[in-house]
Amino acid sequence: MSITINGNGTITGYTPVADGSITAAKLASGAVTTAAMPAGTIIQIVKGTYTSNSNTVNTSDDTWQDFSCSASITMTNASNKLLITISGRNIHQHTQYNGIRIVRGTTPLREFWGYNQSNGWSSDMMGSMHEDTPGTGTHTYKVQMYTDINQSMNLVNYIGAAQNGRNQVHIYLMEVKA
Repeated sequence: MSITINGNGTITGYTPVADGSITAAKLASGAVTTAAMPAGTIIQIVKGTYTSNSNTVNTSDDTWQDFSCSASITMTNASNKLLITISGRNIHQHTQYNGIRIVRGTTPLREFWGYNQSNGWSSDMMGSMHEDTPGTGTHTYKVQMYTDINQSMNLVNYIGAAQNGRNQVHIYLMEVKA
C-alpha cells in the first residue's frame, strides 16, 4: 500500500509502530503536528548557498566582512533549538589571523580562528556547528570572514583547477524540537 500525504495534512496508508507518541488515530485525524513529535525531531531545514568565486581584499585592518552567505528561518516554537552548520573553503595570502563567524541579525554568535605563520598562501576548510535558541519570529543568519592585514587576500570558493561549479559555501539552519 502506498503512503499518501493529503492536501489537508492527513496521512493515509501508514500504520505506525504503537509507541504512544504518534498513533494511527492521530495520523488518520491529521493531528500529527510538531507538538506530537518527540524532542530532538528536526522540524524544518533551511539552506543558504554562496556560489560566487569571491576575491575579497580587506579595505582596512581587523574587519569582519559579509560575503552573501545567509539564510532566514521562521521558528515554530520559542523553546526550540536551532542548529547552524556552515561548510566551504577559502584560501588567503599575507595574513596572520583569519576568522569565520556566524552572526544572527547583527549579533555575533560564534567565531572560528586560524593563523598563518608564513607570508605565502594558506588554505582553510570552513566547517562548523553552533546551537542557538533565538525565540519566536524570523531570524537571519549569515557567515562573515575576517583577515587582519590591510590589502591581504582572502578568497572564498577558490576554484583552482576545478571549473565545475561545485565549489560552494553553505549555511544550514535546522530547527530542532525542544
